[in-house]
Amino acid sequence: MKRLSSKKASKLFGEALLLHQHGKLAEAEQIYRKALEEDPIHFDSWHMLGVIAIQAGMPSEAVDILSHAISIRRADALSRYNLGIAFRDLGRMEEAISSFRKSIELKPGNADAHNNLGVALHNTGRTEEAATQYRKAIALQPSNADAHNNLGNILNGQGKFQEALHHLEQAVSIRPDFADAWNNLGNLLSSQGKSAQAIECYLKALDIHPAHLLAHNNLGAALIERKEYAAALRHLGKAIEISPDYVRAHYNLGVLFQEIGEPKKAIDSFRKVLELDPQYHSARSYLLHELQRICDWKESGSLAAAVRSAVRDAPATERNRISAFAFLAVPGATPSEQRICAEKWAEVMYGHLQPENPEFSPERLKRLHIGYISADFREHPVSQLLSQVIELHDRSRFTISAYSYGVDDGSEMRKRVKNAFDNFVEIGDISIEEAAKKIRSDKVDILVDLTGYTTSSRTGILALRPAPVQMSYLGYPGTMGASFFDYLIADRFLVPEGSEGNYREDIAFLPSYQANDRKCPIGETPSRSSLGLPEEAFVFCCFNQTYKISPDIFGIWMNLLNEVPGSVLWLLASNAAAAENLKMEAGKRNITEDRIIFAQRESLEMHLARLQCADLFLDTLPYNAGTTASNALWAGLPVVTCPGETFASRMAGSLLTALEIPELIADSLEEYRSIALKIATDEHFRTAIRNRIRNHRDSAPLFDSASFTRNLESMFIEKAALSGRTLHANIPI
Repeated sequence: MKRLSSKKASKLFGEALLLHQHGKLAEAEQIYRKALEEDPIHFDSWHMLGVIAIQAGMPSEAVDILSHAISIRRADALSRYNLGIAFRDLGRMEEAISSFRKSIELKPGNADAHNNLGVALHNTGRTEEAATQYRKAIALQPSNADAHNNLGNILNGQGKFQEALHHLEQAVSIRPDFADAWNNLGNLLSSQGKSAQAIECYLKALDIHPAHLLAHNNLGAALIERKEYAAALRHLGKAIEISPDYVRAHYNLGVLFQEIGEPKKAIDSFRKVLELDPQYHSARSYLLHELQRICDWKESGSLAAAVRSAVRDAPATERNRISAFAFLAVPGATPSEQRICAEKWAEVMYGHLQPENPEFSPERLKRLHIGYISADFREHPVSQLLSQVIELHDRSRFTISAYSYGVDDGSEMRKRVKNAFDNFVEIGDISIEEAAKKIRSDKVDILVDLTGYTTSSRTGILALRPAPVQMSYLGYPGTMGASFFDYLIADRFLVPEGSEGNYREDIAFLPSYQANDRKCPIGETPSRSSLGLPEEAFVFCCFNQTYKISPDIFGIWMNLLNEVPGSVLWLLASNAAAAENLKMEAGKRNITEDRIIFAQRESLEMHLARLQCADLFLDTLPYNAGTTASNALWAGLPVVTCPGETFASRMAGSLLTALEIPELIADSLEEYRSIALKIATDEHFRTAIRNRIRNHRDSAPLFDSASFTRNLESMFIEKAALSGRTLHANIPI
């Protein structure tokens, strides 16, 4: 016979419950315990003591209390539900799942139980099962804001953006003060490139909950994207103030300092990330890159080894998302490692997106629609190289459109390149889905990405597969590692026979790789003295960015300065720390700092003019000069290079091959030094090389823009004709 609780215990329970409902937990607990003194197996009092333990942040105690309550009344759905909450708070997800399932078995109509079962399933990676539970919760209780929010997050992660948007908007409509849902809605909008709307959502979350850690961090990240750096710094600083050990905020702070050109501060932030989380490999790769940027090489070997190991062995996760761009300059990185790095980057960044597969109609071969998509239709090397090709495209066979998501810098280059296209479509302020839809509706046959994984990339647009044929060209010197790129445009020097397996894409070979602009003007040659150069000395130069300068290459440069009396090395001024470190490294090699001269950035016309004051351009390894080398050759300046095995390490060799001056391509670093020394000390050889460069500018393929354009167009036609067949075995990322 079921034991009845005493009347006194029931009365005490009623008093305690009233206090509990008014938030007076300590007083309620005392009276629940008094009720249990009267009746030690009073189920309701044990149950509510367990609830208080949960509310007080003592889930371990709650498990013990609720387990005792269930031993008294095993068929109670609510106590099973609350036990699931306690297990969830302890991180004991399998036990939480079991408790929630038992609660639902006892009372199938509890929407909150379905929602929290979904949370526990989601925490164990069972996202489809979790989504099913969230949908059941919503079906039972359409006004369940938590379930809408949770389902929206899953759908966002699956790339089902419109459905995710619906549920997140429902969550904030049902509960306008739901700060977490506003934050998550901001995340969705941010992932779609709608940073302005995302920022509004984060600000709403902060209006509701001013100390919302995630909203401050996410707002900071969104403001970085919009280049609102001062505001970003404030919000990331606030996130760190709220939680000093919050790794993600320190990481984003490092990214901010990268963006604003504060490498030392970026280094400090990435070191802090690694102090808090030694396995945060993304931060380690950026730490190495920033140390390379300031030419601090003391840790290069150990950091490079660790980053390469992470690329090979670490799973593809957010923390292990190693920048494919930064990895191009990692010492010792192999072509196969670069492919692995790019594939993992693509998987983490774009693997959740749901691509469409537009079909190509053979009828469209009569007049192909070529789309070029870029952040860099402005005063930028990509536009400087490609503008004349766009102008020369055969409009009887091609429609040429630009899809621009970069800034309008108001430059003459911007005006020129904009006028060169048949259609210039601005997609910078719309989502990646809307941009992909626009390109698809414009019936673009071949979409050529000119940005790759460089600054301001919106590769997500291409991940949605808006065109039947998609290619990577010019902006990024390596494989994109993604199934949604069909081709990488290259030449046989860049990708020698037998090395194609290092690239995820098929290779679309041209006779020569790099486009150039024969209209590019060269200003009047200035005097050396006006540039701070000695009038009579031999001038070695390199205008590559400082992260490309490796200690091995710099050592060779210093040997050359020692071997050529009075010679100087002319470098691009990148940052003050790099200049100081390079001078210090020179001093270690008995080179006085006055023999290292730094040049400020100049307009392209003036830069080409001043290049004529140098005697030899020294290339870098493992990341070569690209546009900087072709600028030097256009100005008549010899370039000596030593190719490696990667695409980025073979760019200058590709240019010299197309200029038909292969003798400046060294087979080893020792030969690189020998060629440079011969040019510096043999005036006859130097003059002959300069004359050949000037003569070949008008005859060799490198600067033959018209022939390059015809070759490019022939390749487009060939690949379009193949597009109805299986191009290659695309394995979904």
